[in-house]
Amino acid sequence: MRNLIFVITLCLPVVCFGQLNGRAMICDGLDGNERVKTYQFGNDSVTQKFVFRKGDSFAIGEEDAIRYSVSATEVTWNDIELLSISGEYKIGDTTLILSRKTGILVETANEYPSHLRRYECQIFADLDSYYSELERMRDSLQEIYDKEREGNLL
Repeated sequence: MRNLIFVITLCLPVVCFGQLNGRAMICDGLDGNERVKTYQFGNDSVTQKFVFRKGDSFAIGEEDAIRYSVSATEVTWNDIELLSISGEYKIGDTTLILSRKTGILVETANEYPSHLRRYECQIFADLDSYYSELERMRDSLQEIYDKEREGNLL
């Protein structure tokens, strides 16, 4: 019996962290914020993914993984963001808090109390669906850009 309790106690933290491993989310800005954020969760870290344009082609990139913490109701992590504060861009430390019940992500900036962004997140239980949606987003942006370039000499 003592060995069973030891094994359960030893495995409990792994189970808690593993619940997010292999999940991902795409978050649309709320309250007039048109930004889209995408994240993929690992065993103990979260990685922000993004679609960007390099030259005339769109691609999917990622930032370095960041450790997160978990409670029964929230997932929290810190990041560094380029913030628009009163019309100026500044680099600042942000805290991101995801409600596990509602899927709402809240981003605040420690040095700038007026900075607050909210996102509604679509949660993906598997990475195949998540990557398919990221690729669809990339292809859609590429299609719009290609139409804008039509008729250009260069």
